[in-house]
Amino acid sequence: MELFLSYPSEHLKVAREVYAFLQSVNVNTWFDKAGLIAGQDWDRERKAAQKRADLTILICSRETIERAGVIQREVQDILDLLQERPIGDIYLVSVRVEDIRLPPELAKYQYVNYFEPDWRVQLGRSIELKCQQMGILPSAELIKFFQSSQLPEIRTIKSFRESTDALDSESEFFTYNLDGDYWSYINANIISLVFGRIYRARSDFGGELPLDPKNRWSMRVEEFFRSGELVSIRTSVSWYWSGAAHNEYGYSSINFGGSTCGKIGLRELLDGSAGTADFLKYCEIDLRRQLIEYEPVEFLSYPKNAEEAWKAFGEFNFDNHGLTINFSPCEILAFAFGPQEVHIPWLMLRDKINTRLFVSGALGAMILGTPS
Repeated sequence: MELFLSYPSEHLKVAREVYAFLQSVNVNTWFDKAGLIAGQDWDRERKAAQKRADLTILICSRETIERAGVIQREVQDILDLLQERPIGDIYLVSVRVEDIRLPPELAKYQYVNYFEPDWRVQLGRSIELKCQQMGILPSAELIKFFQSSQLPEIRTIKSFRESTDALDSESEFFTYNLDGDYWSYINANIISLVFGRIYRARSDFGGELPLDPKNRWSMRVEEFFRSGELVSIRTSVSWYWSGAAHNEYGYSSINFGGSTCGKIGLRELLDGSAGTADFLKYCEIDLRRQLIEYEPVEFLSYPKNAEEAWKAFGEFNFDNHGLTINFSPCEILAFAFGPQEVHIPWLMLRDKINTRLFVSGALGAMILGTPS
């Protein structure tokens, strides 16, 4: 396995630390400060290493997102290469050096928080999972690192693979290693979601006579946000019908507001009124802003009433900044536009929150600034 390490120059120290860890667990990594020889064409060697890489580690900071220049070219090359990968295949792991909101293009992929004490364990688990996907064994040094690590792992990454005459299927998900009924409840929801989808895929594809290539299905469950008991999870599913022109894919979510309320939906989180549903048509304004270069944008369908709005905006995630509404391809826009996200800050939603349910507890404290 080959890795590519990308970083903004302001965080060379972090990059060196990440590289040192990767070297310590015997993972072959291209890092410009170690992989280039004087006189080599830096940009040509970088691009070649990116194309060879099975996994890319991207150091993410404000400079990564905001600053023009070399780092933006690297990020764009990474995103272009991602388009060639199946949706369940791990290719990019971002390492956030500060608590920033990643842009939609990066946020939907797995990331590690460098500012958390177990960042090495998180990164090591991503590498271990990539080894599983490639059908190779993790290095002996990586296995030894896990055995010697004294930090408790909050999550256990799990995977499922199955191949039949009709269907190749795989999924990657996780469960929490936290005690208590609440965390057992969350784990049960995750497991039920994953295996519910697996059995549905078996049913949908089981009777199909496959061509070459045959039917494929994959699913990935990622932690979008976690703080205390607040948990937001996003899932991505990709499927291919044998003989079709391209893969199809889509997104869904499950959200938990703490042990005082359990799993929550958008209509439950907000006040559920027609007025709030009308307000959420703000999404149309933001989508047009994002796609201004394609104007005039023709929407495939857009909610005509409150009931349609709650359904259209139902796949959402949250973090301490606000809501992220997820739109799968073909839901709002043509397939060619791909998935879309709209972010709505809590400040815009505070007067529309269902305060009867959420004025107390951790969720209310985050949204409304009230004591938990």
